Amino acid sequence: MTFGEITVLSIDEFMSSLAKRHPVFISRGHKKHVAETIKAIWPSATLEEDYKGPETAGQKVHFFIRDREVNIAINFRYKTNRFELDERGVKLTDHGAQDQGRYDFVSDLAKLEQISDEVTKTIGWAIILTNDAGYWNPLDENTPQTVDHDFRISETKVLNKSKLEWLPNASEGTRKNRDRPVFLNGVYKCEWKNYSSFPDQKNGTFRYLGLIASSASDGFNAHTASLSTFDPSNNEDGRTWILRNIAQRRGQQKFRDELLKAYSDSCAITGCEVLDVLEAAHISPFRGDHTNHVTNGLLLRADIHTLFDCRKISINPETMKIWVSPEIQNSEYQSFHGKELSPPIAAGYRPSEQALKAHYNECIIVHPE
Repeated sequence: MTFGEITVLSIDEFMSSLAKRHPVFISRGHKKHVAETIKAIWPSATLEEDYKGPETAGQKVHFFIRDREVNIAINFRYKTNRFELDERGVKLTDHGAQDQGRYDFVSDLAKLEQISDEVTKTIGWAIILTNDAGYWNPLDENTPQTVDHDFRISETKVLNKSKLEWLPNASEGTRKNRDRPVFLNGVYKCEWKNYSSFPDQKNGTFRYLGLIASSASDGFNAHTASLSTFDPSNNEDGRTWILRNIAQRRGQQKFRDELLKAYSDSCAITGCEVLDVLEAAHISPFRGDHTNHVTNGLLLRADIHTLFDCRKISINPETMKIWVSPEIQNSEYQSFHGKELSPPIAAGYRPSEQALKAHYNECIIVHPE
């Protein structure tokens, strides 16, 4: 895996090295074995376990590797199902609580995104190793949606850039110490890999999922790009990347076209009419085509869209007036606080009160008056 001019060991290479040393290990010893493997393949690096990170990040990761050119922050989860291997003296218990295990893994990924943003030259790895097929097997099409739907990490599942949370019917026990929603900046496709196999044993297949925190790879690429020679003639890829990302940010074309029509080609908050900076903002996070409904959207200027997603701007569903977080009221955005949202051209396009209420309530919790 290469970042700029620097070649870095990949997750797959690391897990292959770990599997050669420890194809299976007891739960309470897994951190020791991971640490030993890190030291073996990075002899020149410094390893810090339970790294707390800078105060601004406020997050902790299981392993933090410091090398001259790059840091790697690793969150490593080991979840087991019942398994016995007499010749090795291994006896694994059933951890169960897969829903909480999924939540913890996705939370790990979000923490790594933040650490990667806060600590320069840092890549984040979120890894889960398990012999519990419930983690990687997709649900049957006819299975009702589970309370941990947002956090499921089964084969080919895509974790979208959005707010992830429990369904309302999740029990208090399930939510205990895990009640906060998780916000991801990146989009991740879950691709499970084989780790080790004991075909004669029940639950003898061990697999892992390894994801690179998007902000880590994006940010580090941006940093290391400056180390190589600038070629002004090599702009084609850059133009393609820019246009693709503008298109993605503006929103799916049909959804955006509907919002442009509903709000007469002007931002619902600022009144801006410059089409190039108007974007289709979801009120409730995107979770498939069914959420690309005009009543689940607002036409917003690009910077307002970002603040809306960051829960710094919202709409009071009772008054339909704009709310601006106290954190940014001493800025140019203060003038929008208390202003009425521009209504769409027809009542049928009016934003969903339920969606607005959920968004507004989140803002008040995160940024109280």
